[in-house]
Amino acid sequence: AHPLAPLVLVPGFMSSHLKAWKYKACETFDIRVGDRVWLDTKHVFYDYFRDDCWAHCIAFEDVLGQHDLDCRLRTVDTLEAITELDPGEVTGPLSSIFRDLVVAVADTFGYNPDSMAAMPYDWRTAPHILQGRHRYFSRFKAKVEALVVDNGEPAIVVAHSMGNNMFLYFTRWLEAQARIEGFSSERWFNRNIVTYVAVAAPLLGAPTSWRTLVSGDTFGLPISESVMKVVLASFGSSGSLFPVAEEGEPTPLSDDPPPADFQSDESIRQRCAGRG
Repeated sequence: AHPLAPLVLVPGFMSSHLKAWKYKACETFDIRVGDRVWLDTKHVFYDYFRDDCWAHCIAFEDVLGQHDLDCRLRTVDTLEAITELDPGEVTGPLSSIFRDLVVAVADTFGYNPDSMAAMPYDWRTAPHILQGRHRYFSRFKAKVEALVVDNGEPAIVVAHSMGNNMFLYFTRWLEAQARIEGFSSERWFNRNIVTYVAVAAPLLGAPTSWRTLVSGDTFGLPISESVMKVVLASFGSSGSLFPVAEEGEPTPLSDDPPPADFQSDESIRQRCAGRG
């Protein structure tokens, strides 16, 4: 059989799991290490009986620095983290993200975890902070390369919603990284990625992002709009979905150089060496 082109799935805004890696005491129903904070409808519902503990956990308390102070959340790097947000007989189908696609390609073409990978990220965080704090784009590059080596074919990237903005940011990050390390980004893409599939891509922004931020869209969850507005306003990623106001305004496809606080692999290594 002809080898499969590996699949790389990039979820959108609020479309992958976040788990707690720090205990948070609440009035009732504490949030414990390993609890799925996004999304577990039970934890959201419990906020009716406690002082917005879930909301304080998922929001950034240090908004400028984009830091979790009281509740440390991290992504889950598995396919399960992007198939259903809240697995369960009732909640699973209602919170399905990539489930139908994963099932279809597995049943029809024989894909499995060796030929398919998820690249979730902390969707609350601005892209340049994702690299500096979690080395997300470095890990993205390494994951694609490993899949290509293991499967013998260049990869297909499927990105949904804000995942497209992240992938396009990755392309700019790789170009900058190539200039620093002295390799050809074009050659890298030709060797490692054969197709890019953009699903519901907000390349010029999403008009609903304004409404969501202003009104505090609850996304059907049992929580007040006023609380959700505070939560959403704390996310550094919210601005990446705003519509482009005028011609020439920055977009994910802009030719502008990376921001001043761009974090390359080399700069991270130097900073770590200096600490040592």
